[in-house]
Amino acid sequence: MAYLRHHIPRMNKSNNNNIVNSINYMKQIISKNKKSNCYIGKGYYDSVQPPLLNHTFLKNPKWYTPYTPYQAEISQGRLTMLHNYQKMICSLTNMELANASLLDECNAACEASNMAFNYYKKKRKNLLIHNQMHTQVINSLLLKAKASGTKVKFFNKIDDLNDNLIKESYAIMIQNPTTEGELLNTNQVDMTDIVKIGGVDVLSLCLIEPPTHFDITYGSVNRFGLGLAYGGPHAGFLSCKKEFVRYIPGRIVTEAEDKYGIKGLRLGLQTREQHIKKEGALSNICTAQSLPAVISTAYAMYHGKEGLINMAQDVNNKANKFSKLYDDTLKLRHTNFFDTVAFTPMDSYAKNTFLRDLIYYNIEFNIGKDYLGFSFDEVNKEYNDFDKILHFEDNIINNSIPNDLKRKTTFLEDDIFDNMSELELTRYYTQLADKDYSLTTGMIPLGSCTMKHTSPWSLSLLDHPLLNIHPYTKEDNKKGYNELFTDLTDRFNSLIGLPVWFYQSQSGAMGEFSALYTINNFYKGKRKTILIPDNAHGTNFTSASLAGFNIEKIITTNGEIDLEFVDKLIKEKGDDIAAIMITYPSTYGFFDDNIKDVIKRLKENGSKIYLDGANMNALVGVKRLDELGVDICHLNLHKTFSIPHGGGGPGMGPIGLTNELKPYLPKDPLEGECISGHKYGSGSLCAITWSYLCLLDDDIKHCTLKAIDNSNYIKKALEKDFKILFTDNKACSHEFLIDTIQFNKKGYNDNYISKRLMDYGFHAPTISWPVKNVLMIEPTETEPKQEMDRFILAMKMIKEEMDKYKLEESPLYNSPHTQRDIINWQYKYSIEEGCYPMGFSHNKFWPSINKLDEGRSDRNLLKKD
Repeated sequence: MAYLRHHIPRMNKSNNNNIVNSINYMKQIISKNKKSNCYIGKGYYDSVQPPLLNHTFLKNPKWYTPYTPYQAEISQGRLTMLHNYQKMICSLTNMELANASLLDECNAACEASNMAFNYYKKKRKNLLIHNQMHTQVINSLLLKAKASGTKVKFFNKIDDLNDNLIKESYAIMIQNPTTEGELLNTNQVDMTDIVKIGGVDVLSLCLIEPPTHFDITYGSVNRFGLGLAYGGPHAGFLSCKKEFVRYIPGRIVTEAEDKYGIKGLRLGLQTREQHIKKEGALSNICTAQSLPAVISTAYAMYHGKEGLINMAQDVNNKANKFSKLYDDTLKLRHTNFFDTVAFTPMDSYAKNTFLRDLIYYNIEFNIGKDYLGFSFDEVNKEYNDFDKILHFEDNIINNSIPNDLKRKTTFLEDDIFDNMSELELTRYYTQLADKDYSLTTGMIPLGSCTMKHTSPWSLSLLDHPLLNIHPYTKEDNKKGYNELFTDLTDRFNSLIGLPVWFYQSQSGAMGEFSALYTINNFYKGKRKTILIPDNAHGTNFTSASLAGFNIEKIITTNGEIDLEFVDKLIKEKGDDIAAIMITYPSTYGFFDDNIKDVIKRLKENGSKIYLDGANMNALVGVKRLDELGVDICHLNLHKTFSIPHGGGGPGMGPIGLTNELKPYLPKDPLEGECISGHKYGSGSLCAITWSYLCLLDDDIKHCTLKAIDNSNYIKKALEKDFKILFTDNKACSHEFLIDTIQFNKKGYNDNYISKRLMDYGFHAPTISWPVKNVLMIEPTETEPKQEMDRFILAMKMIKEEMDKYKLEESPLYNSPHTQRDIINWQYKYSIEEGCYPMGFSHNKFWPSINKLDEGRSDRNLLKKD
């Protein structure tokens, strides 16, 4: 197919299929969606994304192609925007600390609950939930409670709670405004012996006082320029008081200093992450929503504080006017509200008549058990949609926000929220982007991350306006999406060999948890052991622990799963073994020859086979999982299936499974225990993967084979200079490991090599994972030979530098070098050798800061004020 040559360099294979025809066909399918006059709300609201933001972030590969900013020296741009995001959230919620985003509002609520659970060392087992929270949030909390062995207890009024129940509970959760739209006075939630968690609306906080007497707040920034997007991607947020810093999940951007005392930013507390702490980690959060978080922050910067206040007031005015609906058959339920007006029909006839008229005019709203709710946002109209069927009292505006609830604390005082002009913002965002290493700069050889190029052809559908519909819209309005997901499922079935696909999971780790929840349901909780080889992904251990399983680690011999050890565990644990979690090809960079024997043994034991699909870039189109006997797996659509990484998200982690396991999946978020807020997770995001598969079609196998070829090409070129771990005498898969321990005797390690690669114009590989002192290298299929040759030469030259210099006199010791170094040069080697090791280049990428003092930075973050 013609698309293939845009994906793989100098691939001239093509046939009669035409890219434009394929794109037009996909647009025709999407055009089957319909936009309603939408007043549904329930946590999802439309907004207008300024063209500046669309062009700057969504259409700029400098913003959407970088990886998670673990390498601070070449990531100061997006670290700055994520730090701005944290400042924005802390200011709006009046909290002391925020993380750099979570997957959605449901995920944020569950992580907030988990923080409180861990705060009391898992000794308290009750979670108190107000019954007026969004249905999908409640259902996600119910699923997490089931997995953790805790109990959820609902309450209607604070007076319903007694002191004994409070002392037995680890948290109380209240959403304000409620799902019906009522504004609560939460000051009565003043108990001290329990963690207080508040769900808040980010736009409402421009008018309403935040619950500062609470300990943790959560929510979504969906309203800040992200649109409905059929459920996402939307960044969830989580903020808290400083005393909860050790329990907050995900990434935290924090300040640090380099050797010149220059302040920079970095990701703090990285030693708590899953690949290090494994089953001891408090959360399995890995992928976040970096790009949506950045866009939401840019949206707030674009409008400025006053613009956001005016927008919030406009939304509230719409709701106020609508509340003056004059109809004897409807009764206003609440007089205090922000954006949502709820009515109680006086009788069933009135309700049915009202519903019939609204449906006729394609007006959608929230139908509750005994009420009708109408939510207003930046986009929808005041009440023009209703004037044919309803009557309103003219010129009457209700004051729906009482004075005692109005915001009095200051917020968004930082200069970046002072309504900068478009030109100022354009320069600001461009200067930040230029500080970051992206795929526009060069190869990002991060092992286990699959940093491949995403063709703009695959992204071309994202601008289609009919992708931007409400996730809870009626069936007739989402026929295009239904057809999209049916076709995507068929394609996954054909490629992977599993018939059922579940799309709620918005990251690989969330996919792991969904699969483990399904397995636990299948066995009715009677099998409680999961086997995990030591060459598996770190999140496997964390996810299994959070899903309520006991973990038995399987040792490997020469990198392969030890069959005798497997037999020993089967003999000891027998029918308590629910499943084995295997990564294939393994994180050691090869296809384990024992895999079929391992699967056969576990199958005979009645256990399920879970395959971590993070390395599917070495399998898809070449080997189907049903041929191996796999029962369930997850895919990383932001790895194998071309969704760009976005600097740390968004991603998707759908799971495939057999028909036998289908009845045991999490439910639709509006119907039962769920894993995220929408049946299809970040629904619009899947259009990228669908485009990618439609355009490649059967040619995807060429991508897989090319990825393996590229990895072996680099491995073979380096094996005389470096020790290759596990695959020194055989072919590797799509990635391989270089053992750097041989250089330790001179003081060098993997970190020195990775920092020095920046001077040569490369992003660092994955370091010290899955084994300490290794570099994990994955070039992907999209890198041209010239770039791989340049990388090979760089590695060989760094080897020569380590042989030539003592550590303290070596360029590696001071790497990466910056322009500030040049004006303060004090090293024995020359500027040319330090800064231009491959010769002078006008295109050199300069790290914007020197190495940061990470230890001091973490200590400052953890210390008590």
